[in-house]
Amino acid sequence: MSARPSSINPAKFKSEATLNSTTSLSASAFSFQKRLPETSEEIAREMEKEINKLLEASAAAHQVQDFPQALAQAKKAADLNKKLELHRKNANPKHPEQNIDLTYCAHFNLANQYHANKMHDEALRWYQHIAAHKRYAHVGRLRVNIGNVLYEQKKYAEAVQSYQMAVDSLPSSTGELQLKIQGNIANCWIHLGKFSEAAALLMDVVSACPEPKYAINLIVCLCVLEDKKRLMNAFVLMLKMRKAATLLYQLSGPPHSSGSQPSDGPPDSSGGPGHGNPLTRSNSPTDIAIMRSSEGDDEPHDEFYFELQARKKQTDRAILTAAQLVAPIVDSDVTSGYDWVIETLVANGSTDLANQLEVTKAVAFMKKRQFDKAFKTLKSFEMRDTEMAAAASTNLSFLYFLEGDYDNAEKHANTAINADKSNAKALINKGNCLAKRDNLEEAQQAYHSAFGYDSIDCAEAIYNLGLTYKQMNNIEMALHSFFKLNSMLPNDPEVVFQIASLHEKKGAIDQAIEYFKQLNTLLQESDPGVAAKLGDLYHLKGDDNMAYIHYHESFKLFPSNLKVVSWLGAYYIKTMAPDKALPFFQRAMQLDPQNPRWQLMVASSYKCSNQPAQAYSVYLDYHNKYPYDSACLRELVEICGELNMKDERHQFSVLLRVIEQEKAANRQIEENAVQTTQASDSTQVTNKQEEEETDIGLLLP
Repeated sequence: MSARPSSINPAKFKSEATLNSTTSLSASAFSFQKRLPETSEEIAREMEKEINKLLEASAAAHQVQDFPQALAQAKKAADLNKKLELHRKNANPKHPEQNIDLTYCAHFNLANQYHANKMHDEALRWYQHIAAHKRYAHVGRLRVNIGNVLYEQKKYAEAVQSYQMAVDSLPSSTGELQLKIQGNIANCWIHLGKFSEAAALLMDVVSACPEPKYAINLIVCLCVLEDKKRLMNAFVLMLKMRKAATLLYQLSGPPHSSGSQPSDGPPDSSGGPGHGNPLTRSNSPTDIAIMRSSEGDDEPHDEFYFELQARKKQTDRAILTAAQLVAPIVDSDVTSGYDWVIETLVANGSTDLANQLEVTKAVAFMKKRQFDKAFKTLKSFEMRDTEMAAAASTNLSFLYFLEGDYDNAEKHANTAINADKSNAKALINKGNCLAKRDNLEEAQQAYHSAFGYDSIDCAEAIYNLGLTYKQMNNIEMALHSFFKLNSMLPNDPEVVFQIASLHEKKGAIDQAIEYFKQLNTLLQESDPGVAAKLGDLYHLKGDDNMAYIHYHESFKLFPSNLKVVSWLGAYYIKTMAPDKALPFFQRAMQLDPQNPRWQLMVASSYKCSNQPAQAYSVYLDYHNKYPYDSACLRELVEICGELNMKDERHQFSVLLRVIEQEKAANRQIEENAVQTTQASDSTQVTNKQEEEETDIGLLLP
C-alpha cells in the first residue's frame, strides 16, 4: 500500500545563512541621524539642557575645591542663560516665556562661585541683583549670603543690617535658622567692640540653640565684661551641653563590624575612637575621616555615630578653652579660679576634662615661672591611674630639663613613653636630654621616632634633629632636615636662618647670602645681626662695597657691635677718609675702654685728618698711661715738630732714644743668651755622640 499523501504541506524554514543573505538590510538604512531642533521651543529646550550641564560641571568643580574652574563654568552657564532669555523674547515679544527657576539657579551659582574665589565685589553685585527681583521666592535668605560677604570684607556694621533684614524676612517657622543668623550678628558686634549687645544676643541663642561655638563666644564676651555671675552660669550651661552630647554619643554606640550583633549592654567606652586628648586635633571635618580610618577598613561607616563623635570632641575642646578663660576671671587668685573650674567639672561628671585642666593649670604656672606650683600640681598625677599621668610626666620632664636636672627629665620622659610609645612630646624631651649629654646618636633616634608617630609635633622633632646633625658636623643631613621642615613651614625665619647658617658653614657663600637675604625680608623689622652676617659674607667674598652697605645698616640698628664698628673705621681708613673713620674709633673706645688700640686709632685719625693739636692731646694721654710705648713717642716727636713745640719734641726725643737703647740692650742680652744656650746644646750633643762611639767600640771584637 502506498503511502498516503499529506493534505497539508509542511512548513519550510530557510537556514540562517539564507535568511541573512535574502533579508538582511544595510545598517545605514536603519541608522538614526540626530534630528536638529526645528521649532523655537525645541531650540530653547536644548539650550536649557546645556545650561544644566554647565551648572552640574560648576558644582562638581566646586565640590573638589577647583574654584577657578567652577567659576568658569558658572560664567558660561550665566551667558548661555542670557542668550536663552533673548531667544525666547525674540520668539514671542509680547508674552516671552521665561524659566525663572533656571535663571535663579544660574545667577545664584555665579554669585556663589565669585564668593568662593574671594571676588567679593562681584559676588555682592550678583547677590544684590538677585535680591532686587521680587519674582524669585525666598530672596530674603540671600541677605544672609550678602551679610557673609560683607563680614569677610570686615564691613561689620553693614553685615549686621543685612543679617537683620534676613531675620525679618524669614517666617516664624524657621526658628533655628533665625538663631544662627543672630549668632552671626553677635559675631559682628564682637568685632565692633559692642560686647554687651553681643552677650545679650548670645545668651538667647545659647539658651535655645546649645552649640559650643555660640557658647564660647558668649564666654569671651562675659570675660571682657568681667561679669563673674553670668560667666559662671554660662560655663555651667556649657557643661550641660556636654552631658547631652555625651549621652547621645553613648546611646548611638560604636559601629558594629560585619557579622556581629549589637549588644544589649552599655557601650564600651574604652574601645571606641576619639578617647585621646581633644586638644591634639583640629576642629575640622577631617576629624570624621580620621575617626573612620581608625575603625578599620572592614567596619561599616555609621555616619550618625561619627558625626556625634566629632561634635563631642568639639564640645570638649570648647569647654577646655572656656575653662582657661574663666579661671583667671572668677577669682583674683588664678589658683583659686582653676580650683573652682575643676570642682565644677567634677561636680558635673566631667572628671576626664578636670584631669586635663589640671595639666593646663600646671602649664599656666610654668608660663608664669611659678615652677614650684607647677611641680606640685604635676606630681599629684604620679599616683593616679589615668591617661593624664603620661601628660603630667611629659610636662615634668620638661620642667626638670629647664632646671638642668637631666637625670629626672629623662626619667619622667621614659615614664611617659612607657605609658604611650607614640608620645611624640616625651620622645622629643628624651632626645633633648640625650643631646645635652652629647649622646647624639640616640638623640637622633628619639627625634626620628617622634616625627614618625605624630604629624603635629613632627616639626619640633625635625628641627631638633637638624640641630643634632649640625652638632655632629653632618652638614648634608642637617640641610636635608631643614629643607624638609621648610617645605612644611614655608618662610619660617628660624628654619631659614638654620639653612643660611649651614650653607655658611659648608663654605657655600653665595647660597648663604641668598638665604640671609630671604631671612631679612621675612622679618618684620630689619635685624642688625642678619645685616652684620651679610656684611661678613660679602667681606669673605671680597666685595667690600656690599659689605660696607650691610655693616652700615647693622650699625644704624645696633651701634654697639664692636666688630662692626671696628670694620667700618678700618674701611674708612682704607678708603682714605680718616675724618669719617674718627667717630667709629671713638665709639670703639667707649665699647672697649681697656683696649689701648682704639685710642691710638683715634689719634691716628686726627693726625691723618690734619688735626695735629687733637692728635697730640690723645697721644699725650696715651703716653701718660703707657710711657714706654716707643710707637707713641715717635708720633709725639713728629707732631711736636709740626706744632713747633721744640722743648716737648726734645724731651720726647731723649726719652725715645733711651727706650730704644734699653730695648737694643735687652735684645742683645736675649741674643747672647740664645747663642749660649745653642752652644751648650751643641756641646751636649757632641759629648753624647762621642759616648755612643765609645760604646760601639767596646762592642767590637
